[in-house]
Amino acid sequence: MRGWLNVSILACASLMAALPALAQDCKPLNVLISADMRAERGLPTIPVTIGDASKKLTINTASVFSEISQPAIKEMNLNTLQARVRLFDNAGQSSDRYVILPSLGIGGAKSDQVKFMMRPAPGPMNPNDAALVGVLGPDILQNYDLDLDFAGRKMQLISPDHCDGKVVYWTAPTVAIVPMRLAQDGKAVISVMLDGKRLDAVINTGAPNSQLNQDVAEDRFGVKFDAPDVKQVGTVGGNANRKVYRRQFQSLAFEGVTIANPELVLLPDELKDRMRNANQPRTGSLTRNDAVTTRLPDMTLGMSTLGKLHVYIAYRERKVYISEAAPVPRGPAAADPAQ
Repeated sequence: MRGWLNVSILACASLMAALPALAQDCKPLNVLISADMRAERGLPTIPVTIGDASKKLTINTASVFSEISQPAIKEMNLNTLQARVRLFDNAGQSSDRYVILPSLGIGGAKSDQVKFMMRPAPGPMNPNDAALVGVLGPDILQNYDLDLDFAGRKMQLISPDHCDGKVVYWTAPTVAIVPMRLAQDGKAVISVMLDGKRLDAVINTGAPNSQLNQDVAEDRFGVKFDAPDVKQVGTVGGNANRKVYRRQFQSLAFEGVTIANPELVLLPDELKDRMRNANQPRTGSLTRNDAVTTRLPDMTLGMSTLGKLHVYIAYRERKVYISEAAPVPRGPAAADPAQ
């Protein structure tokens, strides 16, 4: 995105001088974008401007592409163009069209001519909030370090031009440093320990609940879906044969940071079945194809878990820094010189 990648919009150099001194050959953290976060149906949203219009976007670390709704495209009279990829949603609807936003402004920064995919679903993202028009996805987020301070309700996009490991500006008893890999569709995947068993987990700020693949629940944890500690909470697409359950586990750990008694939604692997039947990718590209895009992940870390944490995704480093959410919001630009 032109305008954001090379220039710091905020006057961060002087503000960052209050941080503890780093090695002389390491640049201080440089906050390029800072925006307030609010919850919208349990998901993090930020205010933006599209052209001259005030709108909102959901932050979705697992959405593959940034997206804009079809009603918003019509409202803003945007032209759609033929894309080279096809985007599918969980309902099986697809889109191979994109638009070029005249400009996108976030936190005082503005970039022109920004590409967004058209969302497959024809309706609004939230019928009760016309301002919520789209998704800010990994195709944009991966150009930065993504800092999500859920307790402080702040999202920051930080320049990746710093020494590896020199990112923890906040105070926490323990900060987990977790290696990360990127799936071919851009999803951030980390290793977690659930009840002492290691699993791959996708970081998904676009999911209200943390989820466990039902196949994994049965094979790795011996879960019986008719057991007293397992509760049915719904179905997939109204299909009575595709039941969704909820179960409490004992612990979820990230290299020293532990969440006790996490409740997880147990989902059937609809993605695997659709891939088998349709023989085509379902999450964005007609050519990309790996284990994360062709089946439901072992585990998805949604906002029921992430909302309890401070999460810093260093895409270039391939690391995620995780701590318990700080009770008092603090950001690099608000560092106390006395500390």
